[in-house]
Amino acid sequence: MFYKLKYPNLNQLCYEKQKVLENKAIDQRKKIQIWKFNHQWKLCYESLKFYKNYKEKNKLPNLISDLSEIKNFPIIDKNYILENYEDILIDYKNSKFTLTGGTSGDVIKFPTSYVNEEQNFVNKTICKNWINSNKKDKTLYIWGHSHKFGNNFFKKKIKTFFNKFKDFDQNRFRLSAYDMSQENLENMHQAIRSNNFDIIFSYASTFEILSKYLLFKNYKHQKKIKLIFTSEHLSEECIQNLIKIFP
Repeated sequence: MFYKLKYPNLNQLCYEKQKVLENKAIDQRKKIQIWKFNHQWKLCYESLKFYKNYKEKNKLPNLISDLSEIKNFPIIDKNYILENYEDILIDYKNSKFTLTGGTSGDVIKFPTSYVNEEQNFVNKTICKNWINSNKKDKTLYIWGHSHKFGNNFFKKKIKTFFNKFKDFDQNRFRLSAYDMSQENLENMHQAIRSNNFDIIFSYASTFEILSKYLLFKNYKHQKKIKLIFTSEHLSEECIQNLIKIFP
């Protein structure tokens, strides 16, 4: 469905998206967002059985005229995906698949492509620009996904090597987010105490657990640091805990 783009100008894509996001003419920005939504939505329901059935089942429109109409689209949650998984496999039988992180307890395959990677790069670059981050910033990267490596010994070794190379290239120190044992929480604590990091990057759920552990240890950070969370939203309790730890 999504075809690989040859040699895209990623800097140009970043510039174009940044320009839309910074557009002070709210009406113009909304027009662009509505057009992009309608373009993507039409592509989905005309080309993919999963979305065609989703549209028919919920009596959804062909197009929207206002962003507020998106709230009328029922949320596609993991249960809905599992219930209609065969439709996804039919639509993407010749596509590349990746795996979800499994933080909810279920690991699911889903289709991906170079286009997805391209957009991830653009979004990541723009977000880093917002917090004045750059490649030289040393990052404590509390992440996971080693289950994606499969069971093949040699593939695991190769993918582990590439992960280490990416960590080196992006100036990251990686710790597992899927090991919330006291031992690994203490590893995170000691890494943060080193004061060598400019950024801590992890899941919101990891920050929830880690913040409570750091408060238990009476830890208070002395150096300015940027916290970047993903996948979920931070609870108000976690936000207040982080403010106490990272003033």
